[in-house]
Amino acid sequence: MVSEIIGEMLKLSIVVMLVSVLAVSVYAYLPDERIPYAEIMYQSTDGNITLIHAGGDTLLSSDVTIVILNETGYAYPTYSLSKNWAFSEPAPVVVPLPNETNVSEIMVVHRRAVLYKGEPGWQNA
Repeated sequence: MVSEIIGEMLKLSIVVMLVSVLAVSVYAYLPDERIPYAEIMYQSTDGNITLIHAGGDTLLSSDVTIVILNETGYAYPTYSLSKNWAFSEPAPVVVPLPNETNVSEIMVVHRRAVLYKGEPGWQNA
C-alpha cells in the first residue's frame, strides 16, 4: 500500500518536472518585444529645430528621448516627451529644442534602438 503511494508520487513529480522543462524551452522561443518603426522628419523654421513624426508607430513617451549634440560633441540635457508622439505631430517636448546654430547632431532614441539620427540641414534621414 505504501509502495503504491510512493510510486504515484514519483510519477507525479516526474510529470511536473517534464512540464516545467518543456515550458522553459518553449518560453525561450517567444519573440522579443518589437522595436517601433517611425519616420522622423527634421524641419527648421527661423533657426528653431522641429522634429515631425512622418509615419509609422506611435512612440510612447516613457520609451523615447531626444538627444542633441552641440558642435563640440557634448550633449544638451536629454529631452523627454510630454505625451505619446503620434503621426503628423511635432515632437511633444516639455521645453523647446535648442536653436540649430550650435547643433551638430540630433537623435531620437528608443530604449532599445536609435530611431532617427541626423544633422541640421538633413530633411529626411
